[in-house]
Amino acid sequence: MTATAEGTLDLPASPRSVPVARRHARRTAQEAGLPEDTSDVLHLLVSELVTNAVVHARTDVRLHIVVTPDEVRVEVCDQAGLHPRLRTHSASATTGRGLRLLSTLASAWGVEELDDGGKMVWAILPVDGLPSDHALAERYADVAGLLGVLGPEGEGRSA
Repeated sequence: MTATAEGTLDLPASPRSVPVARRHARRTAQEAGLPEDTSDVLHLLVSELVTNAVVHARTDVRLHIVVTPDEVRVEVCDQAGLHPRLRTHSASATTGRGLRLLSTLASAWGVEELDDGGKMVWAILPVDGLPSDHALAERYADVAGLLGVLGPEGEGRSA
């Protein structure tokens, strides 16, 4: 059974913030007793959302994760008003797939404007694991394979 857990982390606008955010996500997932597949997806989405904020907003970032028995809510706030958009990239592009992963793996996601002129990008993950749709489950398997290649903190593993 999944317990409730909550954690907030303030991060500087630096690429070094991304592995710190990943570790925070792992700790929160472990504290809540999340299933491994849900923890893996949480880890990936936190990495993508914080990376997007660091790269595109170039402002300090606040990461907030709330785990309930039914769902995980991830919120990443920054001070840039520019909203992220889903885009189509070529197969050879090395970036630009973060929001596509988000829209594929999260049960819901969105962007909210904040009173201070910034924004919050949020995502909801169900605690109960893999998507039921077969095609979506196949895409999830590809993502899980990618996580295996990246290693626990997203750094590449040598073969």
